[in-house]
Amino acid sequence: MQNQDITEGFQHVDQSQTGFLIKFLEDVHGCETVQEGFAKQLAWLNIQPGQHVLDVGCGIGDQAFAMATLAGKTGSVTGTDISTTMITMAQHRHASAELPLHFVVAPAARQPFADASFDIIRTERVLMYLKNIEEVFAEYKRLLKPGGKLVVFDVDWNALVLPHPVKQLTRRIVEFISDSFPSGRIGAELFGHFKDAGFKDIQIRPHGYMHNFELTKRIISGIVTTGVAYNVFTNNEINGWWTELERADTAGKFFSCFEGFIVMGTCA
Repeated sequence: MQNQDITEGFQHVDQSQTGFLIKFLEDVHGCETVQEGFAKQLAWLNIQPGQHVLDVGCGIGDQAFAMATLAGKTGSVTGTDISTTMITMAQHRHASAELPLHFVVAPAARQPFADASFDIIRTERVLMYLKNIEEVFAEYKRLLKPGGKLVVFDVDWNALVLPHPVKQLTRRIVEFISDSFPSGRIGAELFGHFKDAGFKDIQIRPHGYMHNFELTKRIISGIVTTGVAYNVFTNNEINGWWTELERADTAGKFFSCFEGFIVMGTCA
C-alpha cells in the first residue's frame, strides 16, 4: 500500500489501490502550500456568481465544491475525471451540497459538453499523466466561451528539490521520476502550450509544494521502487539513499519542494 507507483496509479485509478490514492489526495489537499496554490488560482480566476466552471481531473471533488460556493446557485461547477471510482467518491462526499455541482466520468481530451459551454476551465496536477497535451488544449478551447479563462497548475518533475549528500544518485533518481510520467516536464512546458493553442493575456507564476518526509516518501517511493524492479537502481543504493533522508528528518533538517507553475490564459 505504501509503495504504489502514482505514475501508474493515477493513469489507471480503477485498476489500482484506490484506497491509497483517495487518502493520498486527501492528505495532499490538506497541505498548506497546496492550499496556497489553490488560493492563487481562485484569485486569478475571480469566479463570479452565475458563471459556469469546469474542473478537469477533479478527483474527489473537494476543490470543485470550493469553486461551486463561489459560482453560487445561479452558476454551476462540473467536475470530470477519467476514474469512475473518483467520480463516485466525489458524488458521495458532496451529495449534501445545495449547489449546482455535478460530477461526470470523462477523459480530459473528450469532454461530453457542447462548444462554448464554460466561462472557466481549471485543471491541476493532471496533464503530467497525459501524452496528448495538444488534443487536451484544443478541447479546452472548444469548451470555453470567447473571453473565457483557462488556469492550469502542473509540476516540472525535473525541478524536484531534495537536498541529499549523495548528489549524483539523487540526480539519477530525480531524472528517473521525471521520465516515468507521460509528461514529466509539463510544468515547464505549459507556457508554450498556451501560446501554441492561441490563448491571450497569459500569466505565469512559479509555485512549489513543500511536503514533509512522510508525504514525500508516499509520493515518490513507489516510483523509485519501480526503478529498482527495472534494474535502474540497486536495492543497496536506494536503501542507503532513504536512510540519509530519514536521518535528515530525525535531525529536523528534511526539506522537499515539488516545483510547478500556475498558468492562466484567455480564450480569444
